Amino acid sequence: MAVTAVLLKYKRPDELVAICDHLEQYDFIDEILIRDNTEDNLMCYGRYLTAKEAKNDTIYVQDDDCIIDVETLYRRYDGTKLVNGMKDTHIRAYSGKDSIVGWGTFFDKSWIKVLDKYINKYGEDDVLVREADRIFTSLLPRETIVMEIKDFPSATSIDALYNEPEHYAYKSKALHRVAEL
Repeated sequence: MAVTAVLLKYKRPDELVAICDHLEQYDFIDEILIRDNTEDNLMCYGRYLTAKEAKNDTIYVQDDDCIIDVETLYRRYDGTKLVNGMKDTHIRAYSGKDSIVGWGTFFDKSWIKVLDKYINKYGEDDVLVREADRIFTSLLPRETIVMEIKDFPSATSIDALYNEPEHYAYKSKALHRVAEL
């Protein structure tokens, strides 16, 4: 099955080049789309808007701060549920409803429409823009796989979303809203 990789460009251009070079080794990835968030920062939501433009139905996403064994995830993906990677140190915190997609995730492009449940009630607000990944995974069946992930130094930088003071407030608000849906 052919795959479109969707990446976000923001403050890590050198790392994005390394990630693209890494992804080009996989025969099943025949398209890489990059959403440039430097001018109009739609944060995580930008990846879903960009994925809608993909030529393939199978989508792969990851953040711009790590290298992942994409083939391990690809082999587990069968089109029936979202498949994402997770560090063993984070599996207890993020393998449930609010799993994250940044350490590599495969999903079907048509599943993006689950975000319409949120949009129909709350609109395309700042919570969706920032927490689209968490909202998306909360609304879909998923399988989380523990795997090794090679972080770039920027993964723990001040620019990482989880380091922002409002991170936990947004996370809580997103999960509360998803529970209402």
